[in-house]
Amino acid sequence: MTIPTKDPFNFSLYSETFNLQEYRLPYHYSTQFWRTLFHIDSDELVPVEVVPDSPRNCRRLEVRIFHDVDTDVLRFVEQTIESIFCTTKSVERTDGFPQQLGDFVKKCRGLKPHLSQDPFQSLVKIIVRQLIGAEHAKTIITNITRNLGESVVEAERIFYGFPEADRLASASKSELLSSGVGYKWRCIKTIADCVARGDLDFELLRGMSNEEVMKALEEFDGIGDWSAQVFLFDGLHRLDVYPVFDITVRRALELMRVVDNYCARTSGNHDWNSFGPSELAGFYATYLFAYFRQVRSLGTQRQAKI
Repeated sequence: MTIPTKDPFNFSLYSETFNLQEYRLPYHYSTQFWRTLFHIDSDELVPVEVVPDSPRNCRRLEVRIFHDVDTDVLRFVEQTIESIFCTTKSVERTDGFPQQLGDFVKKCRGLKPHLSQDPFQSLVKIIVRQLIGAEHAKTIITNITRNLGESVVEAERIFYGFPEADRLASASKSELLSSGVGYKWRCIKTIADCVARGDLDFELLRGMSNEEVMKALEEFDGIGDWSAQVFLFDGLHRLDVYPVFDITVRRALELMRVVDNYCARTSGNHDWNSFGPSELAGFYATYLFAYFRQVRSLGTQRQAKI
């Protein structure tokens, strides 16, 4: 199965920019491929590998499915891959962007967001990410996947799957602590239990407006405004949402020396319209994350030389 991608799309750039060449889980994501396990219903595990026709000038993705599946599952995998890799969207113009951001978008032509495979996985990632740095969070998510998820070997490849809600709900405190989640273990177990029992229904959330989803999520302990907005983007794949007040977004804007001018031209903390079409807020945030990582990396390299 092949999936066409909207130009430009540099498949390898996301992995290179966000340090995913390491064995990060639940995805094995390199500059040449991406692979994971799909949970179909509750008992079927489907190994899936995605390979671009060209790592840096990708026009289509080849999706390799290593089990026999029916048409419905095939279509589900196809739609999920399209959504994860944002294959139908691109930042085509930078009119109205702060100049430094516009220049950076052109420099990183083809960078696209890479979103979580399913809402539960996304929500757990967000809980882990609330008070720690991104690199530490990646390590914890990898530990959770290795310790509590499932894996399958197929065609001499290993595929990992993030644990389902019922598995995390039944996990002991010591199992969660051994993965490095710290005091967040209780919040993760509570959320997992709510999902497993149906008290938190992601299919129901999909039919709600952004405001309704945020209100529903914020009823749960440990889920606030930032977490709910990131979930809309990463968990429900709504590209029109990302919290402008995110600390990394703010730091990137400050480094570009446009934060004051940016704030003066917006009607509130949640407005991305000064960058361009607001439906691409998630794209803008991704570029700001990439800019911040690049500046921080250059600073580290300079310090090392000194």
